[in-house]
Amino acid sequence: MANFQLSMLCLAITLVIYFLNKRLY
Repeated sequence: MANFQLSMLCLAITLVIYFLNKRLY
């Protein structure tokens, strides 16, 4: 279960970074 939560957390961080990059450029 912890592994699933960790993967979801990584996915959320990746999406946040992606949207921030789209906003900056």
